[in-house]
Amino acid sequence: MSGKAYPSMKCFLKWTTIVVGVFILIAISVVGLFLTWLKWSGEQDWKRAEAELRAKGEKLTFAELVPPMPPERDNFFADPLWAEYTDLVPENDSNVKEWSTRVPSGHRQLEEWENAPASSGEQDRFLNLLPEKPELKNRKRASMDLKRRLLDENNPGKQKEIASLLLDVISPAEAVINRITELSKRPNPQFPARYDLGPSAPVPEIRTILSLSQLLDVKSRSEITLGKNNEAAADTETLLRISFVERNSPLLISFLVRVASVSLAVQSVDEGILRHVWSETNLSDFQNQLERIKLQEAYLVGLKGERALFNQWDPEFVTELSEFPATLTPLPKFIEKIYPTYLATILLKNKACYNLFLQRKVESLNSSIPTGWNATTTQSVDQELLEIARHPIKKWIYGLSAINLPAPFAVSHKTAITQTQVDQSLIACALERYRIARGSYPTSLDALVPEYLGKIPNSPITGKPMKYSLKHEGTFLLWTPSWELKSLGGKPGDYFGEGDIVWGQPVPKMKRPKEQSPSLP
Repeated sequence: MSGKAYPSMKCFLKWTTIVVGVFILIAISVVGLFLTWLKWSGEQDWKRAEAELRAKGEKLTFAELVPPMPPERDNFFADPLWAEYTDLVPENDSNVKEWSTRVPSGHRQLEEWENAPASSGEQDRFLNLLPEKPELKNRKRASMDLKRRLLDENNPGKQKEIASLLLDVISPAEAVINRITELSKRPNPQFPARYDLGPSAPVPEIRTILSLSQLLDVKSRSEITLGKNNEAAADTETLLRISFVERNSPLLISFLVRVASVSLAVQSVDEGILRHVWSETNLSDFQNQLERIKLQEAYLVGLKGERALFNQWDPEFVTELSEFPATLTPLPKFIEKIYPTYLATILLKNKACYNLFLQRKVESLNSSIPTGWNATTTQSVDQELLEIARHPIKKWIYGLSAINLPAPFAVSHKTAITQTQVDQSLIACALERYRIARGSYPTSLDALVPEYLGKIPNSPITGKPMKYSLKHEGTFLLWTPSWELKSLGGKPGDYFGEGDIVWGQPVPKMKRPKEQSPSLP
């Protein structure tokens, strides 16, 4: 009986092997056909997308977006101080993937002040004011800690003590500040970024520009506290000019640094107005700078730069992402086996998706500038991406677009709020000039036109006039609804984007938990 069963088992195993082999061949064929279709359809999608965008006159590469380099005499970055940021060397000579500056971070001229040794007197004063902090070793970090302490302190005498130490802590940067002040007067700044290096192109100047803005902010606030009004005005003017040095860069990260610099400059201007330390000339100069800040238009350029950056992705770069599979939507096991090939195959399909999505985003935002940017502005466009992210198949096919798209959601929000603060500061400068000339603030913003302000800017968020009223103590209230358009009648909300944006009051930084968020991410 067992002898007869053996041939049957052998036959069973034979046919099982054949069937399994056939299924494997079918699976391989299906996967191959699927990848072939993805590649073919991606090529067709990209041809159609590129043709559509070119027909609209869109610029899809950095070669088209970046203006020619200006003459050195006009360029903020044409100075030996910045040469250390343009001298690049490959990090790996055998296989160049990443680049870095020849002079490492912390050893460049613009950064050397940060690690200058502290005197025993500075150490003692620092530890006396901030006993919970380690000793004063890094001056930049110490200045940030002292600034927070200054903002939290209510005692005027203690404020002056902190401000005096702050100026001493940053004193090694005096030569750097003086040189940057002169360079900031050059009219056409442009950093010679190596866009030809593709997605691996470094932007080493970004951190230093932000650090310089923070340095000038700390210096100006300390000088205001100590009554050094002329010095504070000069540093605030330089800080405003610094906020323009990245205006010719189409990179979104450069734009974000610019937003941070603008925000610091506006806070410095507002602090001086609150304390009535600025002269009419100072305020007029600040207005001239503030009127030039158009963050919404600059953000749209940044989005187009993100598109140009994505268009530089090639199969070799994309396959490197296979080393970081967690960054993409989790894929089935059988796809993970062909992960690098799969990513390279879906590249063109994702380029088409990403380019067209950003184009719709740009067009929607651009058309909304006169009527206001807020939580409802691009909901229909953003919904498309959310639907792709939730789709059981599309989220795998458009995974490359998904990992590159979260930033535009949050940046639109931040841009609208910061531009609102700029415009409020502009109005506040004109109000302060009116007060200096006439002894009190006007009962209506209309009184500022045309002597103190050519035109009253509307709220970038609502597209309508800012709310303004006089307080009983002779000060004023200037406000507009924030991103969510849920006004509290002139009061900031608990979370970023809620309540109102009120001049002279900080915008809430805490973000509402996602499960409680009333709008799209």
